[in-house]
Amino acid sequence: LLAINGASMTNKRKRRPAGTPDPDAEVVSLSPRTLLESDRYVCEICNQGFQRDQNLQMHRRRHKVPWKLLKREKKDEEVRKRVYVCPELSCLHHDPCHALGDLVGIKKHFRRKHSVH
Repeated sequence: LLAINGASMTNKRKRRPAGTPDPDAEVVSLSPRTLLESDRYVCEICNQGFQRDQNLQMHRRRHKVPWKLLKREKKDEEVRKRVYVCPELSCLHHDPCHALGDLVGIKKHFRRKHSVH
C-alpha cells in the first residue's frame, strides 16, 4: 500500500506556488459586463449566445456551413494556457501574479465579491 501511494505521488503534477505565475500563460482581462453575462458560448455567424457548448453545436447546424469551416482551432496553432485577472483594481486577483486559471472561476469570483446582485 505504501509503494502504491509513493508511486502515485511522483506522477502528480507540481503546483506553482502562489504569486509565481506561469511566464508562458496569456493574461486575459475581461470587462465586468462580460463576466456577468450568462451566455458563454457565442455563434460566430449570428452572435446568438448559449449557456452550453452542446447547444451551440446544435445551433451551428442551422447555418449549413461546411463542418471544416466551423472548426475552432487550427492544428498548426499552438494552444497557450490562459489566466484571468479581475477587472476590479483594488482586488488581489487584479494582479497577474494572483490571476485565476479558468473562466468559470473568474466569473464566480466577480459575481460573489464585486457584483451588487
